[in-house]
Amino acid sequence: MNGKTALQWKNSLLAAALFALILGPVVVLGGSKSIYVDEDNKGTQDGSYDHPYRTISKALKHAKGSTVVYVAKGTYKENITLPKDVKLVGGKNADDVIIKADNPDQPTIVMKDDTEVNKITVVGGRHGIRVLEHAEARIVRSVVKGSTRDGVHIDKGSRDKKEQVVIEKSVIKNNRMAGIFSEKRHLIVTSTDITGNGDGVDLVAEVKAWFADSRILENRGSGFKLTLDGASFWSKNNSIRRNGREGVEVNSYGSAGSIGFKKAAFVDNGRYAIARIARSGDGDFRGLVLDTNRYEGNLRGSISPVLRIW
Repeated sequence: MNGKTALQWKNSLLAAALFALILGPVVVLGGSKSIYVDEDNKGTQDGSYDHPYRTISKALKHAKGSTVVYVAKGTYKENITLPKDVKLVGGKNADDVIIKADNPDQPTIVMKDDTEVNKITVVGGRHGIRVLEHAEARIVRSVVKGSTRDGVHIDKGSRDKKEQVVIEKSVIKNNRMAGIFSEKRHLIVTSTDITGNGDGVDLVAEVKAWFADSRILENRGSGFKLTLDGASFWSKNNSIRRNGREGVEVNSYGSAGSIGFKKAAFVDNGRYAIARIARSGDGDFRGLVLDTNRYEGNLRGSISPVLRIW
């Protein structure tokens, strides 16, 4: 192999293989095909260990289901679409493999059904990652930053498990609009930092979501913007601190729904810890459940009166 030394590529591959083993047998024992990428390869390209493709895009053209694409350390200036049933795996750390948008008007990564982004840093683009309608997707141990709109933008789908989006052990930061935006969908976010975005998390009506053990910090707008109508949002052990406006903005148009925060810390937010906003009539906030939370230093107080805005 040209470019990287054999030892460098071996180390990169071993790191990826070890990580795949940690993920479980579905990756290494499930009959999946492996394709390799190394931007430094100057010789033959066939996607094999010895002759990796130089670009992720080229590798993905040959990924047709049940494929794991292993990417060697480097910076790749591309906009890519993950085909159905393809996993994209970086190195030992998320910043070993950086994908920067080549076209800033398109998402850096588009995810189709049953896809995964694992230990990758995603930079720029209209959205850092866009999950298409009805697609099941996983974003694991990755960084998404610097997009001109949303960090992770999730198109609508059902609330069934087969269409859920999972984000875990990741960092979503410094995106111009929301760190995470989701239409109606089943969403799970755990052990993730969401910082320095326009708003931290923006979920429209009817989202089913679980947030746990995450930090929503120092976003310019609100930490969470939630719509109560038709929602099933539950959370535990989250830290919601130093956001420019509300810790959580709960919007109600008058229909029933459920939003719950348990063992959350609401600290030093720029307005209320939790603002209740009626977008029609008096709203309906009976489904707002607050359990064993901590409130400190929020400029306007803990829980707002119902604020009527329409």
